[in-house]
Amino acid sequence: MELKINIKKEYLIILVALAVIATALAYGTGNPREFGHSAGEVDVTIGSDTITLQEAINTGRLGSSSSRVIEVDYTMCQKLGTVDGGPSGVNDTWRTQCPANTVLIALWDDDNNFEDLDSVKCCKLKSG
Repeated sequence: MELKINIKKEYLIILVALAVIATALAYGTGNPREFGHSAGEVDVTIGSDTITLQEAINTGRLGSSSSRVIEVDYTMCQKLGTVDGGPSGVNDTWRTQCPANTVLIALWDDDNNFEDLDSVKCCKLKSG
């Protein structure tokens, strides 16, 4: 079976030009960096909240808390004297806590299996 199509050269040029224009319109600007969606156009659900991906990035709600960088202000530290560490089991919760907005950065024990801590050092967390 033989199929012959006879198209004048001028009509072929018009068809090719229309195909190129249609392709360019279908892909917007033709710039691959602009394909798809921006972070502001993608919705994500975190807990019971639905927010844009950009909002999740800007507010630090994306990923686990371990992926965030938390800075310690080592110029704003305080030493707490002997404190009751609590039970010595690996999975037991201690009763000792640093004050609000501070983090434990050091502890010292006089080798009695951490039943009491002889000293702890807590430093403020930097804001922002």
